[in-house]
Amino acid sequence: MQKTTAFLVLIIALGVLIYAVPLLPFRGSLLDPNGGFVNWALATTTFIILCLAGFFFQFEKSATGAKEIALVSMLGTISALSRLPFASLMNFQPCTFFIICSGYVFGPVAGFMVACLTALISNLFLGQGPWTPYQMFTWGLIGITAAWLKRLNLSGRGGLAALAAFGF
Repeated sequence: MQKTTAFLVLIIALGVLIYAVPLLPFRGSLLDPNGGFVNWALATTTFIILCLAGFFFQFEKSATGAKEIALVSMLGTISALSRLPFASLMNFQPCTFFIICSGYVFGPVAGFMVACLTALISNLFLGQGPWTPYQMFTWGLIGITAAWLKRLNLSGRGGLAALAAFGF
């Protein structure tokens, strides 16, 4: 269990770092987004793909039975289908609710897998593109964060308000 937590913390820390570095003032250095030797599009895409592969291997290595795999697959499919009718409405994604619930109830790896399936299946209908791995990763982080909120044991009105704020 400690390896999984360390892996999740490392992935989130690297994700925040890879998105924050271009915002920092590195003018004239190798990390300069406008003139350095680092290709940030390639770096972020490679990072996202490695993170997705790591979570897929983590899910495959974990002791999951056929029932859990079927449940994660069905939640991913239902979540993807809930996205299709609301595709024309901006910033209204009912699939995020399913991702949050699956991460909260079944844990971070299952929440991440439901998120990946949601993006992959729904984009079969809405159009695949270079944004699909980024959607998978971002929704996956939502599933992981929901699992971490469960560990905090939020109860009472304050806990309910914190969960509502996270869902909003």
